[in-house]
Amino acid sequence: MFILRKLLKVLLLPVAFVLFFIRWALEASVKLTEWAVGLLTLIVGAAIIYSIVIHRWGDLFLYSLIFAGIMVILMAVVVVQDFCRSMLDKISMLYFNSVVRQNDTVYILGDICHHMKVDDADALIKKLNGKKYLIIGNHDKNYDPRLFEDIRDFMKISIDGRNFALMHYPMLSWPKKSSGGYQLHGHIHARMEYNEANRAEGIRRYDVGVDANNFFPVSVKQIIDFFGEQVNIDDHNIV
Repeated sequence: MFILRKLLKVLLLPVAFVLFFIRWALEASVKLTEWAVGLLTLIVGAAIIYSIVIHRWGDLFLYSLIFAGIMVILMAVVVVQDFCRSMLDKISMLYFNSVVRQNDTVYILGDICHHMKVDDADALIKKLNGKKYLIIGNHDKNYDPRLFEDIRDFMKISIDGRNFALMHYPMLSWPKKSSGGYQLHGHIHARMEYNEANRAEGIRRYDVGVDANNFFPVSVKQIIDFFGEQVNIDDHNIV
């Protein structure tokens, strides 16, 4: 398992980051392109009508050709975006299942997917290992509840005498904070530097999102070790 994880990190991590950046760039470009196409549709449509009225058939052909070219570009952007999203989903699932075993307990802290139909999301979730608990995020959908052990907005768990407050969003205060409790969250897409800064300031708050953890799920043991404590528990609790 350790060797597989190392291979995935070396071979697929750069690909995943590239696909993630391309998908983000294309999503932004699609929004811009859709807005531009809407505006150009009005302009070119008016030009086409004007050309018909004054019988300038050459201009009519030119404007129609320009509009067709814009639509082809938009469709190409959407096709590439869908391909990158599909590849990134497959890579993320491979990373997840390389760490999580079938009988592990998994706490998913929200935003399983974005820009995905519910049926497609359910099909993806079915392929993920583990007994899954969902803490709802702002992009989550009405997934099939049978895919999860439980679905909540907030959850408190205790493992080996240590207390964890689970929420999609980072919290300034949480139960048992003053007595060493941890707060685990996602949402902000931070890098590992964020977690390291919290540790340096004595704040036991940890972003478990893929951005901060090389696209891998994080075990409770890893989090406790990260904050400098020794623990004798297994890796069967994954966040």
